[in-house]
Amino acid sequence: ASPHNRSASIGKSLPKGERVVIFSEEGSWFKVRTNEGLVGYASGDSILIEYGKNRFKRSIDVEDESSSMEKEIINLTWDYTYGPMRNIETVPDMQGVNVIAPTWFDISDEKGNIFNKGNLDNSILYRNAGYEIWPAVTNSFDPEMTSIFLRSSKSREKIINVLLELYRYYQADGINIDFENIYYEDRDYLTQFVRELYPVFKYHGMTVSMDVTAISTSPNWSMVYDRERLQQSLDYVVLMAYDQHWASSPVAGSVAEYWWVEESVSRLLAQVPPGKLVLGMPFYSRVWDVNNDGVSSQAVTMKTALEFIDKNEIETVWDEISQQYYGEMVVGETTRKIWLEDKNSLYYK
Repeated sequence: ASPHNRSASIGKSLPKGERVVIFSEEGSWFKVRTNEGLVGYASGDSILIEYGKNRFKRSIDVEDESSSMEKEIINLTWDYTYGPMRNIETVPDMQGVNVIAPTWFDISDEKGNIFNKGNLDNSILYRNAGYEIWPAVTNSFDPEMTSIFLRSSKSREKIINVLLELYRYYQADGINIDFENIYYEDRDYLTQFVRELYPVFKYHGMTVSMDVTAISTSPNWSMVYDRERLQQSLDYVVLMAYDQHWASSPVAGSVAEYWWVEESVSRLLAQVPPGKLVLGMPFYSRVWDVNNDGVSSQAVTMKTALEFIDKNEIETVWDEISQQYYGEMVVGETTRKIWLEDKNSLYYK
C-alpha cells in the first residue's frame, strides 16, 4: 500500500526471484508494481535491480565512521503525563536535551480508539523553544487487547491512520512506540505493525523510534521484540536499560547496575546498528523493605531518594560493581535498602 493513502498493509509477500516494476525510490523504500498489477512499497534491501544484462543487488548506503560521528546525538527525555495536559506558561530549560517524548497517547481498545492526553499549544511552545517532539504511544500494556488489534490488518491500518492524524495535528516531529507486555505468540504481528507504520510516518517527514527491553528469557516482556527485524523499519531503537530489579522482584537490588547496563547494550548491538541505539537511563531508585514476610519496594525519584538518605542519616558506600552508592538501615525486623541513581551513577552509564 502507498504512504499517499496513509496505510501500508501487506498485500502480498513476493517469492524470491519474482520481478516487479519500480516506479520511484523514497528513502530506503521502492514503490513497485507486481505482475498482477498490485502496487505497493518494498524495502530497498530486498530489491535486485536489472539493467539489461547487468544485474546487481542494491545495497543500503552506510555512513563511514567520520560521518557517523558527526550525526546529531539524540538526548531524549520522556515527559510523563497521566491525564489531559494543561497549558504551560513557559518551557523549562533542559540543558542538553533536544527531543521531548510526552506520553500523550494510549491505544485503549481493540477497535483502535486512542486515549488522547495531548496539547497543541504545548507542542508548539516546545518546538519554538528548539525541541523536537516525539510523542509516545502505548498499547496500555494490555496483552489481550493488543493481541486482537495486532492480528487484524484492518485494525492495524485504522490505528496507523488515526495516529497519523493525531501526530500531524500536534505537529509532531516523530513518534515513540512504547508497546510492552505482549504475548510472545504475537511477535511477528508486532513486527508487521511497525513495518506498516514506518513508511507512512516517514512519508510525512517524521522520525520513527521504538522502546525495547533488555534481552532476557521473559517471553512477553523481552522475547516478543524481534529486534533485528524491527530495527530495519525504525530510525532509532531505545533500550529501556532499567528494571533490572523490578517492582515485584523476589530479591532486592539495583534498578540498573553498571555491568548489567553494559551487558544489555553489548547484546543489543549484535542486532541493532550503533547509530540507531538510544540508551534509556533511569531517573529513579527503589527503596526496598526486606524482612521475614518477604521483599517489597517503592519507586522514588532521585530527589526523594536523596531526601530519604538525609532524613534517616544513612551512611552510603560506593559499590564498584554497580557503580552506585548503596545504603541500608534497620527498622525493627525490617532492613531498608537503597541503591542510588544519581549524577554519579548516570555519569558512568
